[in-house]
Amino acid sequence: MSSNKFKDSNTTGSTASENHEERLYDYAEFLKSPAVKLGISPAYQKRFISRCAMPEKRTDLWKQWIEPYLMLDDLNLHVPMHEDKTSNFSHHGSAHAVHLLNKDEPAQLAFSLFSNPILQPAFRYDDATWQRPKERCAVAPFFVFTFEADETPLQDQCDWIWLKDATGQTLLDKLDQHLAQHYRDYRGYTVVWSGNKSLHIHLLFASSHLSRRVTEILAERNGKNAEAQLRDHWQGDIDPSVIWDYYSTCWDNLESTIREATGIEGKFDQSLRYLHQKRRLPWGLRVAETGNAQGFKGGDLIPQVVLEERMRKTSAKGAQGYFLSATEANAMPVAQVSKSSSDRRCAPLYVDELLPALTAYLREGWGAEYPKPATITEETNGLTVWFYNSPADQNPSSFIEEDYRSMLWRGRDCPAGEKHKPLPDTSFTLGELLIELQAEIDAKNGNSIANRQRQGRKRFAPTTQLFANCLLSTAPKHYRSAMSILAWAASESFPRNMIVSAEGGGKTTAAIRDAGKFRLDDMLTNHFSGKGLVAPDNGFQVVCASSYKQAEEHYEAYLEWWRQQTDHASIDLPAPVLIRSFSEHYKRHCAQHKIDSISHAQALRMGFNSQVEAVASQQSAVFNALSELRDASWKVPGKNGNTICGFQYSTSVILFTSHDMAQNFNQPSVSKAWLHPDFDHTALQDSGQWRDLALQFRLYRVIHDEVSLNDLVDVASAKDVTTAEEFRQLVKVRSGADWSKVNQSQRYQIFSEHGSDASKALGFHELCRIIDIGFTLDDEVRVDFDANPFGINNSDDAMYRSTNGSTYYVKARNWWTTQRARVLFTTTEALVAQVAHRINKSDRTHWVPDIRVHRLDRDEFTTSDSIRLRRDRRASKANIDELVRDRLRGDKDFVITDMSSDHGSSVSTHVSARGRNDLQEANICTVLTFFAKDEYCRLNVIAQKFGIEDVYREFYRDRLNQAVGRNRGLRRNPDTPYDHEIVVSPTLYQCLGGADFFSSGRYPAYLVH
Repeated sequence: MSSNKFKDSNTTGSTASENHEERLYDYAEFLKSPAVKLGISPAYQKRFISRCAMPEKRTDLWKQWIEPYLMLDDLNLHVPMHEDKTSNFSHHGSAHAVHLLNKDEPAQLAFSLFSNPILQPAFRYDDATWQRPKERCAVAPFFVFTFEADETPLQDQCDWIWLKDATGQTLLDKLDQHLAQHYRDYRGYTVVWSGNKSLHIHLLFASSHLSRRVTEILAERNGKNAEAQLRDHWQGDIDPSVIWDYYSTCWDNLESTIREATGIEGKFDQSLRYLHQKRRLPWGLRVAETGNAQGFKGGDLIPQVVLEERMRKTSAKGAQGYFLSATEANAMPVAQVSKSSSDRRCAPLYVDELLPALTAYLREGWGAEYPKPATITEETNGLTVWFYNSPADQNPSSFIEEDYRSMLWRGRDCPAGEKHKPLPDTSFTLGELLIELQAEIDAKNGNSIANRQRQGRKRFAPTTQLFANCLLSTAPKHYRSAMSILAWAASESFPRNMIVSAEGGGKTTAAIRDAGKFRLDDMLTNHFSGKGLVAPDNGFQVVCASSYKQAEEHYEAYLEWWRQQTDHASIDLPAPVLIRSFSEHYKRHCAQHKIDSISHAQALRMGFNSQVEAVASQQSAVFNALSELRDASWKVPGKNGNTICGFQYSTSVILFTSHDMAQNFNQPSVSKAWLHPDFDHTALQDSGQWRDLALQFRLYRVIHDEVSLNDLVDVASAKDVTTAEEFRQLVKVRSGADWSKVNQSQRYQIFSEHGSDASKALGFHELCRIIDIGFTLDDEVRVDFDANPFGINNSDDAMYRSTNGSTYYVKARNWWTTQRARVLFTTTEALVAQVAHRINKSDRTHWVPDIRVHRLDRDEFTTSDSIRLRRDRRASKANIDELVRDRLRGDKDFVITDMSSDHGSSVSTHVSARGRNDLQEANICTVLTFFAKDEYCRLNVIAQKFGIEDVYREFYRDRLNQAVGRNRGLRRNPDTPYDHEIVVSPTLYQCLGGADFFSSGRYPAYLVH
C-alpha cells in the first residue's frame, strides 16, 4: 500500500462510508481536480496536496492523545466523536471509533469532528435528571483549545503557519515557542484545514495535574511512579463545577496571548470558547456541499489535512509555571461562574424594547454611561449582549452571554487589570435579567406579546425561527405565549398547516382564543384571495376533537374564558356552540331516559335510509325532544341581553364538535340537515328540501385538535378490499344499478339476504366505508419485513415476520382540500407530522405541500422531565389485568394501556387518553405493550408509502410522549408534581433499543427495580 492510501472504514452512516467493498482511499483525490480553487496561492495549494502524500507524518494529536483516551473507562470519560455537526454528544461515536481501531481500520475516516473529553452520559439517580454536556465536565488527560478565524482570508491564515520572517520563524513558531517556555503543561499544536475557508489551530495542554485521582490513574496506566507524578505535578484538585467556566476563561487568556506573541489581529470564532464545542478532526473527512466556493462537487470527500503539527511528550526544557491551575480556577469569583439556563432558555423577542430597558438598568446599577449595550444577538450558545467601552469605541467587542453574571472586557479602552465587570445584581444571569425586564415591559404596556406581535410588523422568518425568537423561556407560560404568536403566523401564511409541539403547549387553546380576531383580520385582508377557499365572512369556524367528550372539554374551557373576556375584549369574541350529531344526541337521550334505541342497522332493516328517519317515524316524542335540544344548542347571547340563533350568525359563533363531524361538514346528508334549526319532520318527505338545508353548512376554518394517522390516511387489507369489491358487484347485480344509485336501505337488504360470510364478518358499515374510499391498484403496498423489521424472534413463523408479503391498500385522504376551508391541525406526534409532510409529495421541482408542517417539538424548546421506568413481565396480554390491578392498588390513580379488559374510569387506552387535559392531578402508570399483528402491517405499509424511517420506534415514542404528557412536561406542577411511571416488558424494552431509546427524548426514563 502506498503511503498516501488508507483503508476505508465502510462504516454504516459514517461520513466516508459507502455501501461498497473495501477500497483504498487517496486523501488528495478531490484536491487534485483542476476545478478546485482554495483561494490560496498555487504554491500553498500544492503544499496542501503534498501533505496528503504522507499523512502518517502528522498524526501525533490523534495517536498520542485522542486515540488512547477515546473510551477511558477507569475515569468514565470519553472523547466525543462526531460524523457531522448534527451529531449528539453520546459515547456511541467514541465506542464505534474504538471498534474500528480494533479491526485495524482508520477510524478518522468515519468522523469529521471531535470534542474535548467529558464524562460518559448517565443519569444522576439522586434527582433523576439526564446529564447534558455542560454537566459532564471532569478532569481529563488533556484539553484542546481551538482557534478559527473564518473571517480572515485563507491565504492570510496560511501565511501565519508558513511565511517566515528574517529570523526564519513563522507566527506559529513564535506562539509555540512562547507557550513552551512559559507552561509545563503545554504539549504542542496541530493545524487542521477545515475543508472550507479556515484553519483549526488546536493548542493542547495536559490537564491530569488538576486532579490527584487522574494523576494516579494515568501514572499507573502509563507505567510511571504515581508518588513521583504527584510530587512533581499535582498542586490540588480543581472543583469540577468550575471546569466549564474555567475553560472559557483560559480560552480568552490564550486569545490574548496569541495576539501578544504574534500580532495576529483576525477575529476568532467565539463559539470555540466552550469546552464541548465540536472541532475539526485531524485527517477526518468532510462531505462537500453542493455549490461550495472551492469548486468541489457535491458529495466529494474533502480531507481535513493536517498542515502542521508539533507535539511534545513532556514539558519543554526550562518551562516553569502551569497554564491550567486548580488554585486559580477555584478562586474565580462567583460572578464569573455561569448558571445553567437549561430551564430558562432565552431568545430575543423585541430588541427595540429590551435594549433601552437594559441600558437604563445598567446605567443606574453601574453608575456610569459606559460600558453601554450596543446590540443583542443570538449566537450559537444563546443570547449575547455586546458593549461599547467608551464614546470613542465604534467596534463593540466586550460582551456578556445569557448564562453569565459578568461582562468580559474586550477591545479598546478596557480598564487596566480588569477582565470582568459583574452585573449590578449577580444573583441574576443575563438571561434571567432579560426575562425580568421583558416582563416589566409587558406589565407596563398592559399588552400581551401576541397582541404586540400582531400590531407590530409583518413576519417573514420561518415559523420555527419565529417561535424560537418569541420563546422568552421554556417556562410553560412563556411557551404558550410564543405558541399564540406562532399559531397566528402559520395560519396567515398558508391555508392548511400542522403545528407539532410538546404536550400541554397550548397550541389548540391559542388558536381557539384568537379565532375571532383571526377571522376579523382575514375579512380585512383576505389572506388567501383567489385560492378557491370559502370567504372569511361566509362559513363556520369549527374546533374538532377526537371524541365528543374532548370536544366538550374544549367547549367548557373556552366558555369559561369567553365569559371572563366579554366585558373588556377589544372585539366581540365568537360565542361557543357545542354541536353533537343526531346519533350522539339520540344515544345520550336514550341512556338518560332508559329508552330502547333504534340502531343504524335496525333502521335500515325497517326500510329507512337513516336513523333520523326511523326515529322520526317510530319515536316521534323522542325526535321532538332531540329537536328541542338541537335548537337550544344554537342559542347564544346577542347584544343588549338578547338571545340569537348562532346558525344565522356564523361569524359570531365558534362550533365545537368531533373529528368525523368536521371532516364531513360539507357533505349533504339527512343527519347533517337535521342539525339545521329550520329542519322538521316534513323535510324528510322531500329530498330536495333536506339537501338544501344540509348544503347551508359551510366551513370557513377548522382547528383540528390531535390529528391522528387515521385522519390522514386510509388503510385496508387486500382481503377486506376484495370482500368490499365483491359486495359492490353483488349490489349491482341484485339491484341492476351502479353503487351510487342504490340507497342505503336497498344495500342493507342485499347485504342481509345475499351477503357472503366474509362480508358479514366485515360488517355493513365497514363495507360501505371501503367502497366509498375507492382504492385502486396504485394504492397497493406489500408488507416488507426486511425493510421495517420488528420483534426479537424473527424466524419465518414469528408473529411479525409471518406477515411478510401480505398486501394492503394505502391511500392519502383529501377532505382538507375538498372542504375548501382553512385548516390548522395540531399534534404532538412526530410520525403523524412526517406522514403529513409527505402526503401528495411528488418529484416536481416546485412541489407545494397539501399541508405545511411546523416542527416545534425540538428538544431545545422544552425542559426535559425525567420519569421512572420499570421492566415487568406482566406487561403482556396474558397478565396485563393483574399488572393494572397491582398499580391501582399501589400509588397510582390512573393506568394507560391497550390490552386491559378493565374499562373502568381509572383505565384508558392510549387512543382515548390522547389529548386529555383532566389527568394533570393524577399519578399515572403507562404500560407499553407489543402492538397487534395488523397494527404492525399497517405501520409497515405506511412507512413504505410515505418513506418513513424507523417507523416503529417513532410510533412508540409518540405513544410514550402522549401518555406522559398528560401530567408531566409542560403540564407538570413544579410545587406538587404528580408521578408518572412507564412499565414495559423486558422483551419490548430490548426490542426498542433499551436505555438508548428510553433515556432520550423530552421524557427521559431512568430504570428502577
